[in-house]
Amino acid sequence: MVMLATVGCQQQDKTVQEEENKWKQVAIDEEEIQQLQHEVDNGHVPDWLDPHYVAKLFVSKQLDVKDPTLQEVETEANDQKLFRTTLQDGSTVEISLIQPVKKDSTGIWAVQQYRVTKKDQPIAD
Repeated sequence: MVMLATVGCQQQDKTVQEEENKWKQVAIDEEEIQQLQHEVDNGHVPDWLDPHYVAKLFVSKQLDVKDPTLQEVETEANDQKLFRTTLQDGSTVEISLIQPVKKDSTGIWAVQQYRVTKKDQPIAD
């Protein structure tokens, strides 16, 4: 009996860890993103052309991390960028960005998804 209870707890812990390691989708408002691209095309807010800037802004504002240090991670996909940062508690945050309107040097970047991995969890692919 005790053994079954322990196995059940381990399974529940594993499920929680898997849930914490999953990618969380970020809603992209099509109308808002088109307007932002239009503003950039007209010479305003050029920072949105820099994926590093967009990732840092997201981590700072949405995840409330002060002055994050981001590292770009190599990906096989040419149409996305991936950044990683380590938090003070040792957790890792990964941020995936895409170019939702134009897929060239004039296209703005937007966060598509992110995930937080606790310190002692392996980062899944």
